[in-house]
Amino acid sequence: MKAFERRIGQAIILGVSLSAVSPALAQMNPIILAGPQNNAMGQIMALRSKQMQQQFDQRSASRAGAEVPMPETRVSPSLVISSDPAVTRRVHDLYIDGLTQSSGAAQASQVDERLGNIRITFARMVGSYGLRADNLDDVMAAHIIVMWMAANQRSRLPTPVQVQAVRRQMRNVFASGAGVISDATERQSAAEYVMYETCMTVLVRNELRLRPDLDKRISDAVDMKMAEQGYALRDLKLTDQGLIKG
Repeated sequence: MKAFERRIGQAIILGVSLSAVSPALAQMNPIILAGPQNNAMGQIMALRSKQMQQQFDQRSASRAGAEVPMPETRVSPSLVISSDPAVTRRVHDLYIDGLTQSSGAAQASQVDERLGNIRITFARMVGSYGLRADNLDDVMAAHIIVMWMAANQRSRLPTPVQVQAVRRQMRNVFASGAGVISDATERQSAAEYVMYETCMTVLVRNELRLRPDLDKRISDAVDMKMAEQGYALRDLKLTDQGLIKG
């Protein structure tokens, strides 16, 4: 856990509509102002790996309007996210403390209240898409879709077919060994931090629906941060085959 603390200290719009927050919250950048930087995601995904780029280049045989593929029931032990309450509390405190330092106690308190139990909030967001909060590939699929939407200023919800296609891309990457975290505590810590980033992005963008000027700022910041980790999100399209170049 100490190693995780050092890493993050250095530095959906997917289903459920979060309640509106104060206008001041709309000024916050979910990536830049959330205190810790995006190191957890960088560790998980090995974003510059050849395997990830191959997934973006690959076009599978899926077709628009195809039946939604059922999620696989078997999950590799290396992808299972444990649910140790002590780890969840530690990640919560690290995230909210970082937010307090960067944006003030009042803002951090608002975010804490809105997000609540991050595992429950995240699960509610993604459940209708067949994703879970205890599978690492599911968490990362939701995360990259939300970040892709933010970087490209998209508000239209993805389809379940698209979400499941991205999930398969994530599973293929992990199957190659890229980004796997063998230690269960480290894996839970990193995954829950990514859940915070994902939900925070949804929360902020929900507030920006009528402020395209601020949404553009968020878009540019997300695109820049993700590009630093190997993702050129504006070069990708979200399709029934997943995220592909084109």
